[in-house]
Amino acid sequence: MCGGMNQVKGKSKMALEGARRKLTRAEIQELLQAQGGPIGLDLTRVSLVGEDLSYLDLRGAILTQADLTNANLWRAQLNWTQLDGAILDRVNLSGAEVKSALLSGASMRGADLRGTRLNESNLTGADLSEAVLIGADFRNCNLSNARLVRVRSRGADLRFADISGADLSFSNLQLADLSAARMQSVDLQEANLTIAKLIETDCTGAKMIKADLRGADLENAIMQGAILREANLTGADLSKTDLSAAIF
Repeated sequence: MCGGMNQVKGKSKMALEGARRKLTRAEIQELLQAQGGPIGLDLTRVSLVGEDLSYLDLRGAILTQADLTNANLWRAQLNWTQLDGAILDRVNLSGAEVKSALLSGASMRGADLRGTRLNESNLTGADLSEAVLIGADFRNCNLSNARLVRVRSRGADLRFADISGADLSFSNLQLADLSAARMQSVDLQEANLTIAKLIETDCTGAKMIKADLRGADLENAIMQGAILREANLTGADLSKTDLSAAIF
């Protein structure tokens, strides 16, 4: 009988651990006040679905696997925040500060990241499909193996970012700055890269079938083994571009 009771208690504990705790903005503010600030505040797996968290200071908080679907984080402070595996689908992060944050494996599908600063953040394996990244700052970010299908990232700053193995197919990267980025084996099929900067960018083995590279600056870029079938390179600057073994 005792063994059966322990088994039931064990199952109840597992159910509680798996359940998400729903919090409101007011409750978050109470927790912040009680702790004396956001650094180290443990909000692991909490639910903040649809909450208005605009302007909130969550720098250094732990939001691992939290659900922030449809939340409003406009101009929020999220520097150094842990958001690994978090759900940020359709979240509004426009104008937010998300520098040096941990977002590996996060789902950010359809998120609004207009003007968001994500410098030096880790987004390895994150899904940003159909997100709006216009004017976003991704300098020195790790976006390796991330999914960025059909993103709108006109004028985004991706200098020195690691985008290797990422999927950027059908995306709008017009006027984006990808200078000195690591883009080995990236998928840019049918991507719009018109007037984009890829100066000294490493695109070794990149898949650029039907990509639009009109007017793009590819000076000193490395495109060894890149697949450029049906790509439009009209007016592109190919000065000192390494196109060895590229496939046209």
